[in-house]
Amino acid sequence: MNAGAQACLISHEDPEMISDALMRIRAAWAGPQGASVKNGHCDLPHWRDGTLTPDDIGIEARRWRRQGASIICLNAGGGPEHIRALRDALGGKAQGES
Repeated sequence: MNAGAQACLISHEDPEMISDALMRIRAAWAGPQGASVKNGHCDLPHWRDGTLTPDDIGIEARRWRRQGASIICLNAGGGPEHIRALRDALGGKAQGES
């Protein structure tokens, strides 16, 4: 991070690991922080969906926002319903909405 990073994001499939990592990052660095949840894993050659529901994603996104995360995304393993839940939980608009 001292080499010019503009943000620090943690990516994991376990929401508790993300929360713990955000606390550790906040203690060490004051720059923008974020969470990128992965809902599943690759078990070559197949993708295995995770168990996080859209409601779970919304709950976790609100928690990470309270922890100071300014960047929150779903990087794999979710469909449109997960993205809607994330958007709704954070009070945003999807790209293209007015």
